[in-house]
Amino acid sequence: MITAYCDVAGLAFRPERDLVHRLIYGSRQRFGRAIETSINAIEVALERGADTLTPDDFAEAWGMGESYAWSENVFVAHHWQDLDLDPLEEDPTALRSGNGRKRSRRKG
Repeated sequence: MITAYCDVAGLAFRPERDLVHRLIYGSRQRFGRAIETSINAIEVALERGADTLTPDDFAEAWGMGESYAWSENVFVAHHWQDLDLDPLEEDPTALRSGNGRKRSRRKG
């Protein structure tokens, strides 16, 4: 799927090691989210004038839509499988602080 989208966008794509696994994990096993993140990553690459889609493009795209510190970015973290992505799903009013802990969103 990613290669086909890259072909349309005129970008090369060489999947690195576990990029697709990170994409699926970061998308919370939701195919629609994986597509959105892939399209957003392609937009990031095109905006920077690239000729190749890279994992950094995915990291940037995923980070724009998530409330996690860069070190907790599923495309950046070394132990990405250990990241707990569900708390935000369970409590949409919760935000993550810079250290990865949930904190309540203040009203007003």
